[in-house]
Amino acid sequence: MRLLAFDSAGSSSSVVVWQEGAVLARAAASGGHHSEQLLVLIEQCLADAALDLGQMDAIACGRGPGAFTGVRLALSVAQGLAFAARLRVIPVSNLQAAAERAAAFDAAPTRLLVCQDARMREVYWAAYEADGQGARLIGAEAVAAPMAVALPSSWSEGVSAWGVGSGFDAYSQALQPLMQRLERCLAIEGGAEEIARVAARLGPAHAVPPERVLPVYLRDDVVGSV
Repeated sequence: MRLLAFDSAGSSSSVVVWQEGAVLARAAASGGHHSEQLLVLIEQCLADAALDLGQMDAIACGRGPGAFTGVRLALSVAQGLAFAARLRVIPVSNLQAAAERAAAFDAAPTRLLVCQDARMREVYWAAYEADGQGARLIGAEAVAAPMAVALPSSWSEGVSAWGVGSGFDAYSQALQPLMQRLERCLAIEGGAEEIARVAARLGPAHAVPPERVLPVYLRDDVVGSV
């Protein structure tokens, strides 16, 4: 499967061209100017891969939860490109992308608790279990006060788990009791490569027409389509 994958929901914008498990080209830029960067990075990445948009099987992008503006930008760009090239879109959870990145670390455990700073004294969080195929969601994604974050009841005591995401730094005091039960905490987020990996695993069955691409914010008071 050949994919153009990108993300702008986190602290940087990233793009990859992915084919059958290999990254053919990549581009990234840090900072908050995602709207100025993303289309430039996409153009650069396609040129480096010597491919054009019409040669992709689908577009994959981060669908949130994450920064409001960044999520909307990624999905708006995905919609516009998909309409223009008559492609379908595979939206991927940004929390799962973070878990996917952590799962690729040496000696990573099978259990990963993702907790990203959501501002407003809240976090986006979800639990994942990883194997050789990638990370699988346990339960549901949620947004909550840091003190509400908990390990799944199915995770027995004494089995190693890692914390993943910026929430553990941003709310270290509130999360301290939980962090004591985790072997390690990594302040990382996923990006275009992890989104491509998840999308390739999901496959064409999870691709949707561009008009059905919707952001996921998790907060009840932030709704709407792109």
